[in-house]
Amino acid sequence: MTGSIYAAKPWLGQLSEAQRTPAHPPESVLHSFRDAVRRAPDQPALAYFDGRLSYREVDELSDGVAGHLAARGFARGDRLALILQNTPYFVIALLAAWKAGGTVVPVNPMYKEREVGHVLADAGVTALVCADRAWETYLRRTASDSPVRIALTACDLDFQTRNDSRVLPGERIPPPEDATDLLAAARAGGPPPADP
Repeated sequence: MTGSIYAAKPWLGQLSEAQRTPAHPPESVLHSFRDAVRRAPDQPALAYFDGRLSYREVDELSDGVAGHLAARGFARGDRLALILQNTPYFVIALLAAWKAGGTVVPVNPMYKEREVGHVLADAGVTALVCADRAWETYLRRTASDSPVRIALTACDLDFQTRNDSRVLPGERIPPPEDATDLLAAARAGGPPPADP
């Protein structure tokens, strides 16, 4: 054998011409976002309950947060923890951190105080963005024992103008005959036993 099968790249024969065309992606996700702002500034970028934010609005809001962070000493290479549910604030703060030259440290908002404290210290977090209720409940105390020196809070109810009818009422209790949990156990080398 005179060469490696890999050198011949036989898999390329399976691709269409379009698939073989070299891709030239934007330099970063932030560059991609800025391209979207230029192309479609008034198109919806985020939907949250009944609220909508256009690309232009998200860009302007994230510029404001980036400026706020920079004015308080957040600099290139600093780390910003995002301790948020899936709200527009997550995206806005993520973009703001990137615009300010920072690195984002997403933190599961379901973590307990000790777990969050470990992440903040271990990652050397300089700033954090969290839900206002979490800040008042435990994050103020947790952040005070960490390298965090900038804290921003957000309200989960912002960016909606009314209670959304798609959200189930809190008192929905299933009848006893309804299944409440299904646990699929995987086995080594194959699909879970429930699969045919």
